Amino acid sequence: MIPEIPRRHFLGASAAAAFSGFLSENVFAQEESPRSDRSPATQTGCVFGPRRLFPDLKITFSQTGNNVRFFIPGLRVPSKILHLSDTHIFLDDERGKPFERFSARMAAAYHRPTHCRTGKTTNPMAAFEESLDFAKREKVDAVTLTGDILSFPSEAGVDWLLEKLKTLDEAGIPWFFISGNHDWHYEGWPGTDEEKRAEWAPKRLGKLYPENANFLNYSAVVKGIRHLFVDDSIYEILPEQLRFLKAELAHGEPTVLWMHIPPYAPGRNVGFGCGHPEWGKDTDKNWQIERREPWRAGGHTDVTFEFYETLLKAPNLLGTFCGHVHVNALDIVNGKPFTTTEANAAAGWRVVEFLPQETYRRPAGPSPISFLP
Repeated sequence: MIPEIPRRHFLGASAAAAFSGFLSENVFAQEESPRSDRSPATQTGCVFGPRRLFPDLKITFSQTGNNVRFFIPGLRVPSKILHLSDTHIFLDDERGKPFERFSARMAAAYHRPTHCRTGKTTNPMAAFEESLDFAKREKVDAVTLTGDILSFPSEAGVDWLLEKLKTLDEAGIPWFFISGNHDWHYEGWPGTDEEKRAEWAPKRLGKLYPENANFLNYSAVVKGIRHLFVDDSIYEILPEQLRFLKAELAHGEPTVLWMHIPPYAPGRNVGFGCGHPEWGKDTDKNWQIERREPWRAGGHTDVTFEFYETLLKAPNLLGTFCGHVHVNALDIVNGKPFTTTEANAAAGWRVVEFLPQETYRRPAGPSPISFLP
């Protein structure tokens, strides 16, 4: 049984008002009549005639630098999300001394990363604060944290995070956390990764999750877009997570999946490991240095592969956003963008926007546009 994890009740009145259903709060527009009397000059300033939303128009996707946009037919209310991953905060204090032999390697890592925009030396804490300042300045609708925000399950690190994230609460910006493979991992601690995650995620990370959330998976709806947070930090998917995915997709709303480890894309290495056909004991190069049990001999379970196949087939899944590999990357798999974001340790972030898409009905008579033969 997966424990429910109490955390702050973070939704104030203004933030709660931002959460609405797919067809409620006028989030989605009603189709206009083709015989609309609205003047194109007064409505759009163009010559294409009255505007009309077409229900069969495909959602479109664009990327410019670290900004991505989804244009969604019928969506009335735009939203903007800031994605952060892999900050690798290494802070610790006296409470961590009994665990130093399990945290020493990662506690010494990522102290002086190179800032991804300025080229100057920075550190994870400064990069994280810079990111939160950006979120508040841009007035984003939410911040997503997709794992390895901590380099190990440090109580001091969690306390520091909560203190900084309080500034988002005060600004009315909700934030959502799901763990990565380092947040809960004490290197050399006995047990399987699944067992260690089940022990340390609720014990140390509990306050980072929404109140009463299941640390393995939970969802939130922000301005008509359903956001799913699934913990794939052991590279594997559990049966209850597969059931969760199917149940959430069945709502029918435009849906985005946030995880730590990115799903498999052809041509990518096993770092893109959720559903990767080559993932397994034979390709696990880091199990000794990370002092953990090697990956499963024989590869993924049928459950993990079914989870992956469900992603590919889901008509309302807009795409996935992950971290883990520390680079900005984009793969289009079965028409769906699988995206990773540069490490926040180096001040990396990604802005994800969901915007209304308007299409235009072709006017009667000759086209105002000439086409070459």
